[in-house]
Amino acid sequence: MKHGALRAFVHNVAASLGDGVSFLTNFYELDFFGDAARSRDNRLTVDFLTGRITEGRPRTSTLLAARRSADALRRLVQQ
Repeated sequence: MKHGALRAFVHNVAASLGDGVSFLTNFYELDFFGDAARSRDNRLTVDFLTGRITEGRPRTSTLLAARRSADALRRLVQQ
């Protein structure tokens, strides 16, 4: 996959998660920005490649969506 295509793909995944809907992970009521607002320094740091949230206080649904995103991204890139 070329860098430009990969960048566009990752941007679209992040944008849908930020909008609160993730068909990729089957979560439809996410609130990453709300979780960030409730966290220290208003931050939520998510590593979508590993599925880990390294900073902030996520709700359970946010934590699970981040975990599922790593598996889903791996599957999509392998196609």
